[in-house]
Amino acid sequence: MRTIVTNNVLVREKASGARVLHVLGSAAAVYVTARDMIHQGWVLGSHPLTGGVSAASQPYRSLLMEPGDGPVSCRSLALIEAALHRMTPGHPSVEHDPDYQWLDYELSRDWGGDLA
Repeated sequence: MRTIVTNNVLVREKASGARVLHVLGSAAAVYVTARDMIHQGWVLGSHPLTGGVSAASQPYRSLLMEPGDGPVSCRSLALIEAALHRMTPGHPSVEHDPDYQWLDYELSRDWGGDLA
């Protein structure tokens, strides 16, 4: 079953067509969780750097993961590693959290029915 890996409570609440794995932590923690899943045979169903939003400035990330049907996906692994390398320590202003959550949610709505 398709799985959304997210640290965004708004995405978790709106998910309807997929299982949700809620990650407590940063966007980097979402990427690490996705990388672990890729090593277990899962495939990225969405791009980890979608929307042209700097990985370092966006505290919320949601990724769609799909079950794989073979060995580790080299493409998925390369994409998630590239995203991890773009992460830099930073703490965006907490006062803008709802804006960042909404942006991540809106970027995730293109996945085809997994979010209300």
